[in-house]
Amino acid sequence: MPTPEQRQLRVLLQYRTRLMQLKTRLKNIVHAVLARNGYQSPASDLFGRKGRSSLRP
Repeated sequence: MPTPEQRQLRVLLQYRTRLMQLKTRLKNIVHAVLARNGYQSPASDLFGRKGRSSLRP
């Protein structure tokens, strides 16, 4: 039987996992929308500093 601390840690880890999955899903959507519209980022990492700055108007 897990202790209350262990249960709380499990809940937090599950929440983090869901957030990371959502983050990945959203990044994939952004990549798909940009590709569909013919956008090519000058940066190799679209979500790095240079890539993000290229997305701004």
